[in-house]
Amino acid sequence: MRKLVVAAILLSAPPALALDGYQDRRGLFAGLGFGGGFVAPAAEGADNEVGERLMLRLGGGVAENITLDVSMDFLFVPDIDARTISFWGGGSFYLVPQAFVRAAVGIANFSREVGPAGGVSDISKAGLGLFVGAGFEMFVNSELAAGFTLGFERQQFDDDQSLNVVSGLIGISWY
Repeated sequence: MRKLVVAAILLSAPPALALDGYQDRRGLFAGLGFGGGFVAPAAEGADNEVGERLMLRLGGGVAENITLDVSMDFLFVPDIDARTISFWGGGSFYLVPQAFVRAAVGIANFSREVGPAGGVSDISKAGLGLFVGAGFEMFVNSELAAGFTLGFERQQFDDDQSLNVVSGLIGISWY
């Protein structure tokens, strides 16, 4: 009977996440994320590819449920030897303590080495980007949060060249 009572108490208790302190997103934070996704170049005849991504963020919480940040994002597409480096300014709005929606605008630089017959040339273009996404982030302790973001971004380089990227990102943030 005693084991049954202990089991009932443990199963009905809320999860004990971050027991060592108050969790707050206000103030400065730094973040790091990695992931991957599907890259769809809008050029005619281009195939969809899989890419890897690394993201660095620095920002601040302006309210209990709003954060603003700047980030630097590296997207690598190894099968076609292409990469983008993007600088974003954006924000997240937390609908509930763990779930959020995110939007960002930025600039991107696309580069790719192309090997035509007899030589190698480097293509490099700059453009604008828009990101929208949603995610989940929970505190591991009073200063560290871990989460996942799923998003869509469009990077437009000129009238006929753009990238559409659907990606997932696993990240950690220090508040």
